[in-house]
Amino acid sequence: MAEGHSIDQLRLRKQVLLLESGINRIELGREIDETRGHFAWLNDPVAAAKENSALLVTLAPLAGLLASRLLRSSGPGASKFTLLVDALRIGWPLWRQFASGYFRDKTR
Repeated sequence: MAEGHSIDQLRLRKQVLLLESGINRIELGREIDETRGHFAWLNDPVAAAKENSALLVTLAPLAGLLASRLLRSSGPGASKFTLLVDALRIGWPLWRQFASGYFRDKTR
Protein backbone atom coordinates (compact mmCIF):
# COMPACT_ATOMS: atom_id res chain seq x y z
CA MET A 1 0.00 0.00 0.00
CA ALA A 2 2.85 2.41 0.78
CA GLU A 3 4.33 1.96 -2.70
CA GLY A 4 0.99 2.74 -4.36
CA HIS A 5 0.66 5.87 -2.28
CA SER A 6 4.14 7.12 -3.23
CA ILE A 7 3.52 6.36 -6.92
CA ASP A 8 0.30 8.38 -6.78
CA GLN A 9 2.22 11.23 -5.15
CA LEU A 10 4.83 11.09 -7.89
CA ARG A 11 2.16 11.12 -10.62
CA LEU A 12 0.47 14.07 -8.96
CA ARG A 13 3.80 15.87 -8.63
CA LYS A 14 4.51 15.20 -12.31
CA GLN A 15 1.16 16.72 -13.31
CA VAL A 16 1.83 19.79 -11.16
CA LEU A 17 5.27 20.23 -12.73
CA LEU A 18 3.84 19.85 -16.25
CA LEU A 19 1.19 22.48 -15.53
CA GLU A 20 3.80 24.84 -14.06
CA SER A 21 5.97 24.27 -17.10
CA GLY A 22 3.08 25.17 -19.41
CA ILE A 23 2.39 28.35 -17.44
CA ASN A 24 6.07 29.28 -17.54
CA ARG A 25 6.19 28.71 -21.32
CA ILE A 26 3.19 30.98 -21.84
CA GLU A 27 4.65 33.68 -19.59
CA LEU A 28 8.04 33.44 -21.29
CA GLY A 29 6.38 33.78 -24.71
CA ARG A 30 4.53 36.88 -23.54
CA GLU A 31 7.72 38.43 -22.19
CA ILE A 32 9.58 37.66 -25.43
CA ASP A 33 6.83 39.32 -27.47
CA GLU A 34 6.95 42.35 -25.18
CA THR A 35 10.73 42.56 -25.49
CA ARG A 36 10.54 42.27 -29.28
CA GLY A 37 8.12 45.18 -29.28
CA HIS A 38 10.56 47.34 -27.32
CA PHE A 39 13.42 46.60 -29.71
CA ALA A 40 11.51 46.53 -33.00
CA TRP A 41 13.04 49.85 -34.01
CA LEU A 42 16.46 48.16 -34.24
CA ASN A 43 15.31 46.21 -37.29
CA ASP A 44 14.93 49.36 -39.37
CA PRO A 45 17.66 51.87 -38.50
CA VAL A 46 16.61 54.39 -41.17
CA ALA A 47 13.07 54.60 -39.83
CA ALA A 48 14.45 54.80 -36.29
CA ALA A 49 16.74 57.67 -37.30
CA LYS A 50 13.84 59.54 -38.91
CA GLU A 51 11.61 58.94 -35.91
CA ASN A 52 14.28 60.02 -33.42
CA SER A 53 15.74 62.89 -35.42
CA ALA A 54 15.28 65.44 -32.61
CA LEU A 55 17.21 63.24 -30.22
CA LEU A 56 19.95 62.61 -32.77
CA VAL A 57 20.28 66.32 -33.55
CA THR A 58 20.77 66.94 -29.84
CA LEU A 59 23.31 64.17 -29.36
CA ALA A 60 25.39 65.07 -32.44
CA PRO A 61 26.97 68.22 -30.91
CA LEU A 62 27.76 66.27 -27.76
CA ALA A 63 29.49 63.59 -29.85
CA GLY A 64 31.43 66.35 -31.64
CA LEU A 65 32.48 67.85 -28.33
CA LEU A 66 33.70 64.48 -27.09
CA ALA A 67 35.59 63.82 -30.34
CA SER A 68 37.27 67.23 -30.30
CA ARG A 69 38.33 66.77 -26.68
CA LEU A 70 39.77 63.35 -27.43
CA LEU A 71 41.66 64.51 -30.52
CA ARG A 72 43.05 67.67 -28.99
CA SER A 73 46.46 67.43 -27.39
CA SER A 74 46.23 66.95 -23.66
CA GLY A 75 47.71 69.70 -21.59
CA PRO A 76 48.93 69.28 -18.03
CA GLY A 77 46.10 68.44 -15.69
CA ALA A 78 43.74 67.33 -18.44
CA SER A 79 42.43 63.84 -17.98
CA LYS A 80 39.74 61.49 -19.10
CA PHE A 81 37.92 62.27 -15.86
CA THR A 82 37.76 65.96 -16.82
CA LEU A 83 36.42 64.94 -20.21
CA LEU A 84 33.75 62.82 -18.58
CA VAL A 85 32.73 65.59 -16.21
CA ASP A 86 32.49 68.08 -19.08
CA ALA A 87 30.45 65.65 -21.17
CA LEU A 88 28.06 64.96 -18.30
CA ARG A 89 27.76 68.66 -17.49
CA ILE A 90 26.67 69.38 -21.05
CA GLY A 91 24.95 66.15 -21.97
CA TRP A 92 22.90 65.39 -18.87
CA PRO A 93 20.54 68.40 -19.10
CA LEU A 94 20.10 67.77 -22.82
CA TRP A 95 19.37 64.11 -22.22
CA ARG A 96 16.82 64.88 -19.50
CA GLN A 97 15.08 67.46 -21.66
CA PHE A 98 14.74 65.39 -24.80
CA ALA A 99 14.52 61.88 -23.36
CA SER A 100 11.59 62.79 -21.13
CA GLY A 101 9.53 63.79 -24.15
CA TYR A 102 10.83 60.93 -26.24
CA PHE A 103 9.94 58.20 -23.76
CA ARG A 104 6.66 59.84 -22.84
CA ASP A 105 5.64 59.76 -26.52
CA LYS A 106 6.76 56.11 -26.86
CA THR A 107 4.60 54.86 -23.99
CA ARG A 108 1.37 56.24 -25.40
